[in-house]
Amino acid sequence: MKAKFLNIDAWAATLASVTFATTCVAFALLRGAGFLKLSGTAPSASELNLIGGFLGGIFAPLALLWAARSFFLQRQQLIATMSAMTEQAELLRAANANQIAQLATLEHHRAEDKRANEDQTAPRLSLRSITNEWSEEKKATRFATEIINVGSLALGYRIRIYTKALVDGKAITVFTYETAVPLRPDESIEIDVYLKIASEPELRRNGFTCEVVSMRTDQRTALQTFSTNDLLNYFEPETFEPVSKTHSFRLPPFSRRGAGGR
Repeated sequence: MKAKFLNIDAWAATLASVTFATTCVAFALLRGAGFLKLSGTAPSASELNLIGGFLGGIFAPLALLWAARSFFLQRQQLIATMSAMTEQAELLRAANANQIAQLATLEHHRAEDKRANEDQTAPRLSLRSITNEWSEEKKATRFATEIINVGSLALGYRIRIYTKALVDGKAITVFTYETAVPLRPDESIEIDVYLKIASEPELRRNGFTCEVVSMRTDQRTALQTFSTNDLLNYFEPETFEPVSKTHSFRLPPFSRRGAGGR
């Protein structure tokens, strides 16, 4: 809210007119009282005392008014200075807010570019069921599964299949496969998945979750999860994290296969 200023210039003009008029009236009164004689003789000490008291009484209110005018002038100048400083502070705050918004937008674009780059450079494995049959040798059902890398180079990867049904609050891992053999883009391999829980229908009733952790070329890991049924005849993608913060993967010194790997 802007302060309403007095018109100091009009006040000064009025005071100047009043001062001039008062001076003229005082001169006329002094002359009429006989204090200003044209004979050339100087006033006596008592006359000077009377003249001083008279002039002091007349001009004291004017001096007070001029002092008040100076006070209000300084007050208005101070208010104007504070108002200008307030406006400048508001402009600075607006500029800072605009700069913060620009930095936030820039950071958002950088984060989007980073996520896009991480997504483009991450391995992405696709699983496809080929066939399944009973293996008398292993006393388990063999599921031939094709793994295709539809993303970037994977330096190594680990596959873990576990039950959706929980036993004592925990999922049961039924298959693991880990290898340090790189899987290049558009390259595919075939693995055998052996499940030995055919006699436990309760564990197979809700199907399985397939977890794939692969190593990126920058030594970080990507995470994928798939949902599948008890026959492993489909792998429905559930989640994909180009860079996982919860899973790690170390390249073993040689290719290592888990239970059921060919």
